[in-house]
Amino acid sequence: MTRSRLSKIGLWTVLIAAMFCMGWVTGRQPVTSGWEYQVFELHAPQSHAKSMLNQQGEYGWELVLVTQVPNSDAVYYYLKRAK
Repeated sequence: MTRSRLSKIGLWTVLIAAMFCMGWVTGRQPVTSGWEYQVFELHAPQSHAKSMLNQQGEYGWELVLVTQVPNSDAVYYYLKRAK
């Protein structure tokens, strides 16, 4: 290999390594100072849940889990957002 070709390969290697370090390639989320959580318990039709979730989404809340208690109409919605 010629010297200029080796230089180009080295430059690309450094560039790709820098992209990994900055999270561009890995798609990592920005570092936060933590999370805060909310839990909603609903005994209502699903249309009410959709309305509640849309409203909370406007405030930065993200749905992470939905659980239902066996033999019950109680549904729990777990949300989080960055502090």
